[in-house]
Amino acid sequence: MGRGRGQRPWAAAGAPVVVLLLGLLYIVSYLDRLILALLVAPVRAEFGISDTAIALLVGPVFALFGGVFALPMGWLADRVRRTRLILAGVLCWTTATIATAFAPSFETVAILRVGVAVAEAVLFPAAISMIADLFPPDRRAAATSVFVGFGVFGAFGAFMLGGVAVQLLGSEPVAIGSLFLAPWRATFVVVALPGLLLAALFAAAVREPPRTASIRAAGPVDAAPTSPERVFARRNMPLFVLLFVASALGQAIVLGVSSWLPSLLVRDFGFEAGQAGIWFGLSGVTAALAGLAAAPRIAGHFRSRGRMDALPLICAGAIAVGAVPLLAGFAAPSAPMLLLLLAAGYFFLVPSGTYAIFAINWTVPPRATGLFAAVYTLVNSLVAVGCGPMVVAMVSDRLGGGANLSSGMVVLVVGAGTLSILLLLAALRPFSRLCETIERPVPGPSSRGQYETE
Repeated sequence: MGRGRGQRPWAAAGAPVVVLLLGLLYIVSYLDRLILALLVAPVRAEFGISDTAIALLVGPVFALFGGVFALPMGWLADRVRRTRLILAGVLCWTTATIATAFAPSFETVAILRVGVAVAEAVLFPAAISMIADLFPPDRRAAATSVFVGFGVFGAFGAFMLGGVAVQLLGSEPVAIGSLFLAPWRATFVVVALPGLLLAALFAAAVREPPRTASIRAAGPVDAAPTSPERVFARRNMPLFVLLFVASALGQAIVLGVSSWLPSLLVRDFGFEAGQAGIWFGLSGVTAALAGLAAAPRIAGHFRSRGRMDALPLICAGAIAVGAVPLLAGFAAPSAPMLLLLLAAGYFFLVPSGTYAIFAINWTVPPRATGLFAAVYTLVNSLVAVGCGPMVVAMVSDRLGGGANLSSGMVVLVVGAGTLSILLLLAALRPFSRLCETIERPVPGPSSRGQYETE
């Protein structure tokens, strides 16, 4: 259904609030997802497992189920009420997180983490689809960056907030009602509660935004109402998958290092778990948010000059530059130097994922944004979440265990960074050709960004 002019004032007034609530939910999703990385020591001690077993939960298990289920969630996001879809996902993942506190075995923990992964697969495609309907093309990159910025804060803030929770809960059993839980178990209950509060606020404050009218994608169309989207997807999905894989390799570096950096600080520099989470979170989130604030300005500069096709090149440059201080940091003699160099690398590396999302919002037909965002989620999950933490753990275990985490990080940065840059350079020319077939969006208060065929 197209958006009428009378509906734009509501979208303009309500859109920032919607992005705020979506962003806060994104933070909570990362907190519930990554809290396990701060609880490696007590979980290993209770269940007698290895770093690789923990990495399986943080990486491949979460990635496989979260990524695969992102596809049907993206399909649903283009067809049903996204507000209801998001609420259902939030309630399911918070319930699974709370239930983890009572898991009797590591196998049960694994099953519940699968539940968290499946439920969280709802949020990203539905949110990207809503943002595409709430903002005109010239504001869409900034709005998307704000949303992604919340997620980045969640990715690093999870270590800060989780670190605070771990320190506050201490080392003695925690009373929850009539039950006494080990501190690591109580942590899962504490970090899940904000999700329930935000779900209530989201249900009360957010209405489903009107879907924008479809656009004519580049290429011939047939008589079916949804044919432009099908034509666009059939012709361009391979290119976008290439972009998504390249972007995800950059994110694999960030997630792989982030998942194990607190453990590195504990093992190599004598930090306590909560202290490690707080210091790493502070340095990482500061640099990441600064990088995300710069990303839409850089992309917007090129877009305003008709150079939308520069996105792959910008992303490749960011990954190449960001890898240098990160590699230097792994040889740093002190924790402050390590954190400083890591922050410098994250400034460039963290925004690598946003350039692929800009490509979606600038070129994909509106009624296909949920699908493309879901494919991005699938690829990012399998490559970044699935491989990043796992590569670090496997290399570390292969070299003898706990004292070799930095070696695993070096292998990840060099391997994933090189492959990502090569893929982005390969995508540069076909993405340029795609951009040449799309005219600039037609300005106007009711415009969603109409693209015409040449």
